[in-house]
Amino acid sequence: MHTNLAGPSAADLASSAAAPPRRYLRRQSTEQVVAQKLRDNFKGAQWDHTAIYVRKVNGKTLWERLVEDTHNSRHFPEAAPAFGRDYYLALKQAYAPSGDPDRLLATLNPQPRLVVRPTLLAAMTAATKANPDRAPAVTFLQQVNGPLNKTEVVGIYRWVLTLNPRNTKMLPDLVEVIRCVAALGLHTMFEDLWEVVRPFLDSAMERYYVQARSQGMSLSRFCAAYTKLLGIFIPMECASRVLAHGHDDDWSDRDGDVAKLNESKVGSAMFVFAAQQIAAAQVEGVLKTKALSLLSDKITPGTIRELKAQMTESCGALANIAHLVPKRKVSFNYGTAVLSREVPNLTAHIDLVVDAMKKSVAVANGHLEQVFCEELLEAIHSKGQGIEPSEICESRSARAILNQAAKDADATSGDVVATVVKTKAPSLLLLDGSFGTELSIVDAVCGDCAYRNLKKHAFKALPGPENLLTPAESLEQMTNLTKEKFFSFLPRPAQGQILAMQKILNTIVEERQPILTDVLNQSNQFLCDCVARLQYFVKVADPKSTGSDSTLIFGTDALKVLLSNLQEAYEQGTATAQDCGPFVIFQHLMSKEMSKSADVVIADLLKGDDGACKRKRTEHQPAQAEATAAVSHAQAEATARAQSLFD
Repeated sequence: MHTNLAGPSAADLASSAAAPPRRYLRRQSTEQVVAQKLRDNFKGAQWDHTAIYVRKVNGKTLWERLVEDTHNSRHFPEAAPAFGRDYYLALKQAYAPSGDPDRLLATLNPQPRLVVRPTLLAAMTAATKANPDRAPAVTFLQQVNGPLNKTEVVGIYRWVLTLNPRNTKMLPDLVEVIRCVAALGLHTMFEDLWEVVRPFLDSAMERYYVQARSQGMSLSRFCAAYTKLLGIFIPMECASRVLAHGHDDDWSDRDGDVAKLNESKVGSAMFVFAAQQIAAAQVEGVLKTKALSLLSDKITPGTIRELKAQMTESCGALANIAHLVPKRKVSFNYGTAVLSREVPNLTAHIDLVVDAMKKSVAVANGHLEQVFCEELLEAIHSKGQGIEPSEICESRSARAILNQAAKDADATSGDVVATVVKTKAPSLLLLDGSFGTELSIVDAVCGDCAYRNLKKHAFKALPGPENLLTPAESLEQMTNLTKEKFFSFLPRPAQGQILAMQKILNTIVEERQPILTDVLNQSNQFLCDCVARLQYFVKVADPKSTGSDSTLIFGTDALKVLLSNLQEAYEQGTATAQDCGPFVIFQHLMSKEMSKSADVVIADLLKGDDGACKRKRTEHQPAQAEATAAVSHAQAEATARAQSLFD
């Protein structure tokens, strides 16, 4: 035997280095192959763990079915199914959730098969090819004339179920399908087919609404633009009633309408705000009713725990509780006063209602002092059956600190009060977890309650159809209003509005024209309402009524009568400068035509030395020097202001 002591040659080494190492691939297990098939063929959120591992069809889950068929294809090819498009489509139709397009396709039955018009067939051919062109299908839907037969409708619906509403390019095409359904009445012509595709198209319409809202389209405009399309999903008469409902009105009478609208996805999305309002109103009603039960028993820690548990259970049983917005502004009772506060969740709302009722009973029984500004709430408290003093120990200390701080600050306006409370609130909330009631009291007195008192007293100090005051009487009452206690709790802007109104009245009393430009050009509704009442200073008897049936007319209508009388007196030579007063003072009530007519007469009357009519001045006419001077003074002021524009 000969041994090659020289070792491998250089050629042998080069050939071995050039050849890659041999790889030995392990065969994938059946489970690994099935997992890959699931990733490739069952995409989408609907194919979750429930659809794959839980839902059973003919006693097998989708996973079990795929494992069995894959195992047979490997070991028993003759018993295995043919994998491919039809195989996976059948599985999707069998295992997809109800309402899923894959499952709906199997329920659309075109029997008996009828003739399909060539234009539709060509359009569907273009829409379903590898590189789909949906334009011919959309054109057909827009221009179709005459009714479609059942086979054609089935074909269109089957094509529809292959589209994706979340795709922004496909969504407009789905809307065109809905438009065609509404125009041809296909939802009533083939009700069985419509029930199959309705949930899918409902979802598409919902997506279209969300898209329109994101682009700035309002709910009312969307309803007006797509009334016919929406009408096949929601009852439009219910939608109209909900849209006409005021945001601050009682929503309990709209519960039935909103329930019908919520049966549709697009209706639920469009009117979710109404469902939220109803849920909030129902919760507040339940809590208000339950809180009254605290008055029938002595308030103890045990009764409070039991009541809160009952409130939680009752609210959870409400039909609309799912629509309740956790963080929201709520109303609650403190005695007979209605307060408001923002809460983060339902539990905080329950605590707030119970704490307010507890403190109301404590105040009525003398266990808790009132907040420094509470008397302006005009709340009436009930003693109930009493309360254990230990329940309000922290509240007693917190209120004492708050009242002393307000006294030391010597608050003269709502802004000062708000600053004091804001400074003390963090520490007092730590001392008393239910201090939100006191914060709501201060907010009401310096906010909603103060403005309610402001409007009530301000309107009472101004003339009205049932309150015919003179300018002097109105000015006196408005001046007294600034001395009321509630006035000191108003924010400074509100105080300034009252003082501005007082200045306007003073100008009228001095028989000068008030400057109302700033007031009328602002969006302050309170001041505009106040100025609107100035018209009741101008009143005359209605020329159309006589005798005991005579009535008064006011404002612009009264000025028209006075202008007619002035022109008649001017023609007769009996008009005086004093007759011009209302037209100078209340010029804001006159139209341009009225002002032009009045200016002709007023200019001529003011030229006379004695204020009498120049056209026919008599020696027997009494002098009107004082009245002329007042009107002339107003005219001079106006002239000076006008001249200053050019200086």
